[in-house]
Amino acid sequence: MSHFRIFPTLLELMGYDAEETRRIYGAPLDDPAEDEFSFNMLFNTRLGRKPEWQHIDLSKTSSTREDFRGTSTSPMSGL
Repeated sequence: MSHFRIFPTLLELMGYDAEETRRIYGAPLDDPAEDEFSFNMLFNTRLGRKPEWQHIDLSKTSSTREDFRGTSTSPMSGL
């Protein structure tokens, strides 16, 4: 789920035309379509620039279960 879906969701909740909002800003949070696992390589995309999406191929990443164990050394981790 992408944070880019928050803005079109807010517009639809405020009563803007859903079809036009989706055409310009993309899908809202309640859209069942799956997001691709990607991120935008450009800053300030919503200020008129077209996004440059970088797909993340999980088969080319390396991770182990230890990455997800919650072994944080942050002083806030015990809260």
